[in-house]
Amino acid sequence: MNLILTERCDKRCSFCFTPATKKTRGAVMGLETIAALLERFSSEDYQLLGGEPTQHPRFRQVLELFEERGKQASLVSNLLFDQETLDLVLAHLDLFQGRWILANAMELDQQDRLPAWRDNFLALRAQGYECQAAITITPGNIGQILEYTRALHREVGLKRLRVGLDLYGNAGWVVRNREIGDVFAQLDALGRELDFSFSCDCQVPFCVNQQRQPWHSVTRCSSPPLDVFPDRSACYCYPLKRSIRHGDVLEHQSSDTLHGWFSHAYLERQLKRRARRELPAACLDCAHYICGDCCICLGAMSKPPRTKQRR
Repeated sequence: MNLILTERCDKRCSFCFTPATKKTRGAVMGLETIAALLERFSSEDYQLLGGEPTQHPRFRQVLELFEERGKQASLVSNLLFDQETLDLVLAHLDLFQGRWILANAMELDQQDRLPAWRDNFLALRAQGYECQAAITITPGNIGQILEYTRALHREVGLKRLRVGLDLYGNAGWVVRNREIGDVFAQLDALGRELDFSFSCDCQVPFCVNQQRQPWHSVTRCSSPPLDVFPDRSACYCYPLKRSIRHGDVLEHQSSDTLHGWFSHAYLERQLKRRARRELPAACLDCAHYICGDCCICLGAMSKPPRTKQRR
């Protein structure tokens, strides 16, 4: 379960799907909501997201809630926080042991972001915690992403890399894109050369792998994440929030009934979209999509190709 602690974020990545206005004055999840979620859905694995989760005005108390209940969590952060926040994370590092801290490593060459990111990344490593750096391939940076990754490695000596794709409004760009597959193959070779593993998630559809050869240490998510927002509404995967959304997760008494509701709603939606052919033509007959093991975000944000319908 992903907890969207706050929609605020000062970084403002160019490819982010959170509206800019929310990054400035977005909602914040209350401590009472977090406590209720931890009690009601105690069997869940939790991830702390934003926005930028460390910008929650009571982030210290959020970590203490997890600590009091003996719960661990993963953290998705831009790692651009100040020394006070770094000290706070280091003081609660046990919460993240055995889980992961995903460090957004994009656009660090802008606004002099690299020094703070690098120093925090290395400070966590010095305490025995290895973050996973995350990069995103977009239509605008695909030609430079390999050299960008090399530059990251020179700064921090990458051990683990997470690679995603910019899908928001660009899903049609991804389908069967040989250029994307070639970049992944080059990242695969680079990982073998520099001794780091890389992984991707359901953002990366099978059809971009033109070589049909498995990439080095690639993993995929086993199911769509459940994102819970500050107002207690929830969706399957953040970009889907406008189409499959539950008003209040605390109406459910267990994780089973909550996930069951979403599974039914998602399946119903996908069947309707297929009936209306609201997917790229290449997806409609793809075995991976039909079987349900392809990216749900792709199905959520793709638009039908602008071609004349045959009569």
